[in-house]
Amino acid sequence: MLALSDVGWFFLVMPTPAVLIQLVVFGIAILGDDKARPVFPRWLAYFNFWVGVLFFAGVFIPIFKTGPFAWDGLLAFWIPFLVFGLWIAVMAWQFIRLGGQPARGERS
Repeated sequence: MLALSDVGWFFLVMPTPAVLIQLVVFGIAILGDDKARPVFPRWLAYFNFWVGVLFFAGVFIPIFKTGPFAWDGLLAFWIPFLVFGLWIAVMAWQFIRLGGQPARGERS
């Protein structure tokens, strides 16, 4: 039962590889927008890259039982937890701002 509980917690607190791919691809897509008026500002791409860098410590969760890289440690849990909250707020703000703009094909 304890092993199944540990596996469940690993899936909860360690989605790092998939999230890293998502952040990198989203950053590359933002930087690839070469239109005169891009959909998202360039700083948002760099913000996504930095969030990915700060999330990377989550890869070490299965290896460490105690310390800063453990599932409840500072580098592998708390910093990504706080950065994730900031990322959600920034991305929500950008998408809300984007929703108030006319579509690319429409005239303003």
